[in-house]
Amino acid sequence: FSRKSSIIPLKDSDKSFLNISLILNLFVVRICVQVSQAAAELKTFCLQNAHKDPLLMGVPSSDNPFRPPKSCAIL
Repeated sequence: FSRKSSIIPLKDSDKSFLNISLILNLFVVRICVQVSQAAAELKTFCLQNAHKDPLLMGVPSSDNPFRPPKSCAIL
């Protein structure tokens, strides 16, 4: 009992398409890894510098140049 191979030979155009598809897939994976790495680095930076962020910690009224001016009552 012998089985014949059912592999269909690919045309050159099909091989080119598969090569392009493989290259694009590898490119997308590489970009995803880079984005994930950048996101992790950004998260670490944010957590390390949260204590310096005035939006998170607030601004002391003595350092706030946008505080309402004190009223001056002259009699």
